[in-house]
Amino acid sequence: MTSTQLEVGLQASFEVDFWRRLASLSEAARADLLATQLARDNVQVSLVGDVATTYFDLLSLKQQLRITAATVATRQRFLNLTQSKFKRGAADGLELSRAEASLALAQTNLPDLRRQIGQTEIGLQILLGHNPAPVGIDPLDLQALPNPPAVPAGLPSTLLERRPDLRQAEASLVGATARVRATRAELFPSIILTGSAGAQSAALADLFKGPARSWSFGLSLLRPLFEANRNGYRVDAAQARADQAVVQYEQAVAQAFREVSDALIARRDYADSQIAQERQAQALRDTSRRVHRRYEAGVSSYFEVVDADRDLFTAELQLVQSYRNHMVALVQLYKALGAVGRPTRLSRPPP
Repeated sequence: MTSTQLEVGLQASFEVDFWRRLASLSEAARADLLATQLARDNVQVSLVGDVATTYFDLLSLKQQLRITAATVATRQRFLNLTQSKFKRGAADGLELSRAEASLALAQTNLPDLRRQIGQTEIGLQILLGHNPAPVGIDPLDLQALPNPPAVPAGLPSTLLERRPDLRQAEASLVGATARVRATRAELFPSIILTGSAGAQSAALADLFKGPARSWSFGLSLLRPLFEANRNGYRVDAAQARADQAVVQYEQAVAQAFREVSDALIARRDYADSQIAQERQAQALRDTSRRVHRRYEAGVSSYFEVVDADRDLFTAELQLVQSYRNHMVALVQLYKALGAVGRPTRLSRPPP
């Protein structure tokens, strides 16, 4: 006859949380989890801002390439005209060489712009989680984009509460403060209830049926007295970490206000600069057209054409850069106000 004997022992410990040590540790754990999730949100906010900035960089570079290519075509036509006049004796060798140098100068910008475009496209693809490859954005004119939205007046400072970095710093402060309470609670005695149960049976159905059942009650009252110095030092260390969290939170708030202020100033100044650049570029376009017609008619000198062409080329490139700066300033403002990203919420368990 064969018999099988199975023995199972169960051990359960319960601590009476008189001093709310366990409750404080639970609050600290929830705060740490929330801080981790908010750190993820902060990375997402930075990623969105980097993608938008890189996108406007790419549009700016492609428009600069189109402007440069158009300038090269214009200077090529002007060189052809100068060569024709040189053959007729209406232009000297200096004018011809200056026209050739002016064309070559514009042509040297093309390879560098193509290189920057390729590198920016690769950077944008990596930010989007794709393999390095051309983006294939249509040749969109930056000025053809809708005007940037105006920033409404009277924005409340409470908008900063959406910033995940501030909420992360706040959660870290909450966790550090809760750990101080938990560490202080260790200075007091802890009461432990220990229950043990054993069962012995020959069948699985009778697993928890048996004569051996017992409960024991114990008090850990003397341990905090023996470890008073060490626990006191632990309280001091936890308080120091909490004080550090307070300083970090204050620094995060100050940095948030500074970023908003800097972004507002940049948006205003770049918007004013863009308006001025648009007026200058339009005036220089009119000047360039008139000078070219006067030169073809033999009224204007060659040097007037060179100056007008150079000034217009520079102004158009500066206009593109000004528009790009204006758009990037808006991206920075949205980031500073916490307008991008979805705030994380961590629900508290019911009491």
